[in-house]
Amino acid sequence: MILEDGLRQPYDLGRATHHRLTVLALLSGHWDPYSIQLLKELRNSEQDILDRGFQIIAVSPDNTYRLRGILDRLDLPFVLCSDTGLKVARSLGLVRPMPAEKEKALRNSGIRFRDSDKEPAPQMADPSLVLLGEDGKVYLRVTGLIEKVPFNAEALTKACGQVRVKSALNQK
Repeated sequence: MILEDGLRQPYDLGRATHHRLTVLALLSGHWDPYSIQLLKELRNSEQDILDRGFQIIAVSPDNTYRLRGILDRLDLPFVLCSDTGLKVARSLGLVRPMPAEKEKALRNSGIRFRDSDKEPAPQMADPSLVLLGEDGKVYLRVTGLIEKVPFNAEALTKACGQVRVKSALNQK
């Protein structure tokens, strides 16, 4: 799946995660305080995650212009990609119906909340973390982050260690 990074460069998500342990962060967008908080928490936990052999990739439905603003404001050390069509979140089943008033307020954001005009209700990505093994499998999904489930850096780094072992066993 080809996305764009914050510098408007093509970013091949499949290639980036191929045979790489990955913490994939899915965001609702620049307007969502939980998504921004998740990025800050990941930034602060980055070294512990890297020490476990994982890379961090964040995916937002924002356009690349908005991503630049997030990158500049938060000084993120990891890749932040644009996925205005919610392809990644949809492929992982991590979308939920969006309230009509929210869609109306965000109409000019550049995010496509409907997969097609035939889709009955707009959808949005849940702020989520997905841990991918070297084998490309999803080993852990945590949705509703910050809002429903407090971010816990220690639990995340512990889960990274467990996924690393499981993934390595599945490779053999």
